[in-house]
Amino acid sequence: MVVAGLVLWGTITRRRWPVFVGLGVLLVASTPVVSQWLVARSERGMVRGRAEEAPRVDAIVVLGGMTSASPASRGRVFEWGDGVDRFVSGIALLRAERAPRLILTRGQVPWMRGMPPEGEFLWDEAVAQGVPASRLALTRIAANTAEEAVAVRTLVDSLAIGDRVLLVTSAYHMPRARRLFEQQGFEVTPVPVDFRHDLRARTPMDYLPYAEALEDTDRVLREFVGRGYYRLRAKVSGID
Repeated sequence: MVVAGLVLWGTITRRRWPVFVGLGVLLVASTPVVSQWLVARSERGMVRGRAEEAPRVDAIVVLGGMTSASPASRGRVFEWGDGVDRFVSGIALLRAERAPRLILTRGQVPWMRGMPPEGEFLWDEAVAQGVPASRLALTRIAANTAEEAVAVRTLVDSLAIGDRVLLVTSAYHMPRARRLFEQQGFEVTPVPVDFRHDLRARTPMDYLPYAEALEDTDRVLREFVGRGYYRLRAKVSGID
């Protein structure tokens, strides 16, 4: 948005410097060395543990956002995306008997209305992998993390499940998700997965533009904006 705005402004006003600044920002944001620095900041303090090391709690909560829609012979179907570690880790925690129940969120963003909620696909996949349906629970439809937290709160209250949860989501997303769930009264133990910070040594290629690096930069910057928004909303609402 910033880059497009600068280029458009420069084009309309016939000034070169906004165009050059916009292209410069795009170039810098596309380099892995910059995107990895941002990713590292978003995942700061996060470490991945083994399922057996997690504490025993009342429920395991796996947040959505790990699939994409792909064309099929009849309509569209779900395919796994980058965040599939969320689902895999949730199943591993359940099999390690860290909690009696695994909660999946019935995520459905506005542009996916033509498909069933993601959580229904995840439910079927869990059952196909041998997880008893009696150990699964599915929330109402939720379009974002804040709605997921409220939906899980409603479900937990209706099932009389305790407030201690293992929260499973991508590492860069965990700080915001944890805060939103704690605001709903949950005692959260974070289980970060889907780490995007690459710990390998830097190479000269990391200073050249790369499409995937730009995607990481965009993802992390949007996450930082989301954290700021919910922090500001909490202050305005008087929520700790």
